[in-house]
Amino acid sequence: MKILILALSGIGDALMFTPALKLLRENLYDSSLDALVMFKGVKDIFERNKNIDNVLYFDFIHEGAARSFSYLIKLRHKYDVTINVYPSNRREYNIFSFLIGAKKRAAVRYLRRDFRSLGFLNNLTFRENDNLHNVEENIKLAEEIIGKASGKQPQLEFYFNADDSNYAKEYFERINISDRQVVIGFHPGCAVF
Repeated sequence: MKILILALSGIGDALMFTPALKLLRENLYDSSLDALVMFKGVKDIFERNKNIDNVLYFDFIHEGAARSFSYLIKLRHKYDVTINVYPSNRREYNIFSFLIGAKKRAAVRYLRRDFRSLGFLNNLTFRENDNLHNVEENIKLAEEIIGKASGKQPQLEFYFNADDSNYAKEYFERINISDRQVVIGFHPGCAVF
């Protein structure tokens, strides 16, 4: 089975999909798992993830409608399943999935604005649950593809390389933070477009 993960939102959403990605790989080990991304940060996350076979990067925002449409048509009928990662309640993402033409188009059926966002273009869905974390929603999405409950919640996965470690070490040295100090980072918000 050829699966295309539409990870068109940002870095945080990509990271929150990694437990679901691990479940997909463990249960569909002979399947091809590719990811379509439009942000370089997401590309970096998925290129490092051993559960992804190929990362397709296309800058839909800056390439314009005609070139974006042409790119999507080239992917048409090359995949059996597309998955819109959670959260991705955007009309464009549902259209992209539909244009790619997979027989199964998996996505969450949102409690708000689902019809307006063309959620009906997806044909393998489950209802959003406001009581679940984004990671849990993505795991449910993976379970829909797998066809059974996993009973597992793998950890988030992000792989660092030597360049990352060296950069961090040099940065902390430059701003006089020792390796004994506790450093806490905050993500203050997200992009709205």
